[in-house]
Amino acid sequence: MTDFRPPTTQSPEVSLRRLGLGLFLVSIGKSSVQSAVAGVLVAAKLNFIAGKSDRISLVALIAVVSGIASLFAAVFSGNLSDRTRSRWGMRSPWIVGGGIVCTLALLAMAVAQSVFMLLVATSVVMMAFSAQLVATTAVIPDRVPEAQRGSLNAALGVGQLIGLALGLIISSPFIGNPGKGALCIAVVPTLAGLIFVMVAREQSNKDVPRLPADTAAVLKSLLPPIAALDFYWAVSARFFIVLGTAMLLSYQLYIVTDYLRQDQAGAAMTLSQSAVVYVAGAIIGGALGGPISDRFRRRKPLTYLSSFLIGASILLLLGWAEPWAMIGYKAVNGFGYGIYLAVHGALATEVLPNPKTRGKDLGFLTVANTLGGIFAPMLTAMAVRLGGYPSMFALAAFLCIGSALLIVPIRSVR
Repeated sequence: MTDFRPPTTQSPEVSLRRLGLGLFLVSIGKSSVQSAVAGVLVAAKLNFIAGKSDRISLVALIAVVSGIASLFAAVFSGNLSDRTRSRWGMRSPWIVGGGIVCTLALLAMAVAQSVFMLLVATSVVMMAFSAQLVATTAVIPDRVPEAQRGSLNAALGVGQLIGLALGLIISSPFIGNPGKGALCIAVVPTLAGLIFVMVAREQSNKDVPRLPADTAAVLKSLLPPIAALDFYWAVSARFFIVLGTAMLLSYQLYIVTDYLRQDQAGAAMTLSQSAVVYVAGAIIGGALGGPISDRFRRRKPLTYLSSFLIGASILLLLGWAEPWAMIGYKAVNGFGYGIYLAVHGALATEVLPNPKTRGKDLGFLTVANTLGGIFAPMLTAMAVRLGGYPSMFALAAFLCIGSALLIVPIRSVR
């Protein structure tokens, strides 16, 4: 097999461009499948294997169980990637391996005929996503100077948001045949991982000293970072903004059909159109946010702005139960989230306490994402039962806007 050590004649600028392209492509692949699964395919599959009255609760159950599984996967895979020594580096094996496991789980999801089998397959998909996400996120502090991390996080974040939109576009036509939809996207995670390895080659780290592997050292390495208050403020902010946005993500299909009162064809059209404007907003937001924060070396002001935009966009649905409000929400939300992922992602890498444990520590950032996904369906189900969809929209907007307050106490980053 070819050694993936970068050519010595390659300039740092070329290397960073290739790395940015690799991060962009693998993020699109991973997120498109994640969006298709969480946003449409699981809910659509339940239409065939569960009663209509049970759908809301079962979506919440599957999201919670798969979220808990991916939480543990994030911590353990991050730790193990820090300890990996291979001719392909320490992150690439996990990026490719996560894609392969995800492909196999999607094949199982396609043929699932029971809630239990669907739950297991979805859990494995989310665990594989966590392993792949932790590894790709850790690549940035591994290989990118602080002054350029906003731009590289923009590549990762914009790719993620484009993938989320593409997942809806791809999966919407399969509302009536979700098994076929899972089959059609099954190859994407593996292909994305392989493309990353080919485009953004990682140097061999076989000669890097191994971390201590005795039982006490391994158990200690699994613990959260100590004396890293700024890191925990950043992680907490990510948790609350993910919590707010995820409240809508898993229920997009039901929002369009039950709240906006659209039939299957209308729902597919609205989801596809909203995905397109989401992509446009994400590209503009990420393209502006990351480079601007690098240029002025300021992360916090744009984090405040993007948190407000993300939350305010949800209020469109609270005010108007119309298809155009869904499209407007997606446009503003995509723009705000494009900025947020680029700038907050860079901020998070700059408050990491230990360069030797970046993978594990960023695993806890992924835990924040995961916990947001775990609690969001439960909050959504509770809010919808108490006050209908409007109460859910109001709570989600409050959480997103309020998350900005948790950035204020951070002192080590401006």
